[in-house]
Amino acid sequence: MIMDEISENFSGGHHMVALVADPALATAGPLAARLNEAGCGVLTARTLAEAGEIVTHHRLDYALLELRLDGVDALDLVRAIRVLNPLARIIVHTWYADVSAAVAVTKAGADDLLPKPLDPEFVADFLISGISEDVSDTEGVRRQHIETIFAASGRNVSLASRRLLLNRRSLQRLIKRYDESPRTESSDLSSAIETLRFD
Repeated sequence: MIMDEISENFSGGHHMVALVADPALATAGPLAARLNEAGCGVLTARTLAEAGEIVTHHRLDYALLELRLDGVDALDLVRAIRVLNPLARIIVHTWYADVSAAVAVTKAGADDLLPKPLDPEFVADFLISGISEDVSDTEGVRRQHIETIFAASGRNVSLASRRLLLNRRSLQRLIKRYDESPRTESSDLSSAIETLRFD
């Protein structure tokens, strides 16, 4: 039974409940450990069906979702969580992070969208409080993410735009804006970005 399988990952005795619906994060690891430390029981789901079961049967304080589950956008899942848990904090953490995705998830009821890859402990801190000891500027994280992928793509705009799922012209405008407004590099910010994977 799906609920029995999901419940194995739930630690009882917590005052708050967090749903993590992401095949890549639906295992015990740094993110779940940090959420447990913050007093959250963690329910995990790898599919929309599993996530739907959790949303139907549990009150949620927090939800961390990959935008695409089972090959489709999980916007209906975001809407369901918001309707059933109006005070829950919902964060979409995804490889599919662009302007249109940010607009769509916000309209569906999410509080914010974070691009992958990011340090799991930072993501847990951001989910719980909206801030992190390591990274205090979400826009700075987004900029670092774009600049890192652009550099890893050999500064090839076409390749980077495909990897970022951004319109080529939009990426060009962002890069131009970043070039015109240099910022002080932060070792804390850099440490929040994991090694990029282009599998």
